[in-house]
Amino acid sequence: MNVINHLKKYLGWYILIPSIYLGFVEDGFMFFVAFIALLKMPPFNWVDKGFDWSARTGQSIRNKVDAYRANKHPVISKLIYGIMVLISLISLYIMLFVLPECELC
Repeated sequence: MNVINHLKKYLGWYILIPSIYLGFVEDGFMFFVAFIALLKMPPFNWVDKGFDWSARTGQSIRNKVDAYRANKHPVISKLIYGIMVLISLISLYIMLFVLPECELC
């Protein structure tokens, strides 16, 4: 394994370990550096792992919704539509009539 591939695979450890040590010994800002290392540097890369998790979760929810739409019940869909209209009308009323009279605004 050459040096470049090794750094691509383990760079996060070379940043994380010294920054945690320096966070305790010298400056607390290094904990922020450790957090950034956990978020974006390999092998941790929590940002991409979070995006992958949300994509998998969204796809499973979409599959469930599509399966429900294939044999949907008309009363339930009209009920959901009515609830959405009611919420939007209440929000419109609050924006037009309540918020302009707000003392703190």
